[in-house]
Amino acid sequence: MSDVKIVAFNCSPRMRKSNTDRILNQLFEGATKAGAEVDTIYACEYDISPCRGCYTCWFKTSGVCVQEDDLITVAMKMADADIIILATPLHYFGMSVSMKNLWLRLGIPSILPFFVKVDGKLAHPMRYPGLNIKVVLVANALLWGDDVFNYLVDSLNDSFSRTVDEDGNPVIEMVGKILLEAGEMLGWDEVQGDLGPFNNQLRNAGEELARDGR
Repeated sequence: MSDVKIVAFNCSPRMRKSNTDRILNQLFEGATKAGAEVDTIYACEYDISPCRGCYTCWFKTSGVCVQEDDLITVAMKMADADIIILATPLHYFGMSVSMKNLWLRLGIPSILPFFVKVDGKLAHPMRYPGLNIKVVLVANALLWGDDVFNYLVDSLNDSFSRTVDEDGNPVIEMVGKILLEAGEMLGWDEVQGDLGPFNNQLRNAGEELARDGR
């Protein structure tokens, strides 16, 4: 049995009534069955102000944001996780506002205020040595098509590759993706009887994540 801890950040403004939550609930049912400890953080329930762009956390307070809100509470929950799930509806082909805000507020204080060049690209060294962050992306879209998630996935992967350790290796790894087209149908009464195979796949994915870490 697994003793892994998985923390999901549901960044949908609909929170517990969202299609994002419907996916996470099935995923976590499987992960719990495999012995994982799971927790869902609803980003919109926390007071996390937008980044001011003051860079005080870079140059004066060594990674501590000067804004007095719930960021530290959320950061501690993230730090306690073995695997992080970033879960978002697709908004204008990208992540939701709350996910963007959360990722900026957590990310900017965590990197050092200078650049290194890795494989021809500029990257920031991570402020805290020894970190290895595993991320699973969960996203659902009203739209459908093979390319609707490209911008979201590519932008996250690029961001992850530009946060590196002292040897220039990325410290954030996307170990899995669950991308659902036409996700609005998950809430339709007419299709509930047909969701069995899909829900089984999600539960199996949760078991696999708890067991294998990806």
